[in-house]
Amino acid sequence: MLESYEGLEWGAMPEDLKTGFRAWFRDHESWRKMAFVTDLEWIAKATRAFAWVAPGELEVFPLGEEDAARAWVAD
Repeated sequence: MLESYEGLEWGAMPEDLKTGFRAWFRDHESWRKMAFVTDLEWIAKATRAFAWVAPGELEVFPLGEEDAARAWVAD
């Protein structure tokens, strides 16, 4: 659940990239559904815009719908 965002930590970028590539290439088929929960509209829009690069399905839910997000992922 993302409630706030204070910017990127450039020092974390190598680890983020490594994790992203690992998820995409090695673990791609393990990621069938991901739910992203936020009320930050720009984050929700960016997530939807780049959902096509995510392995599996990705859905954005507003805060307060965490149970619906969990149920969607578990379905």
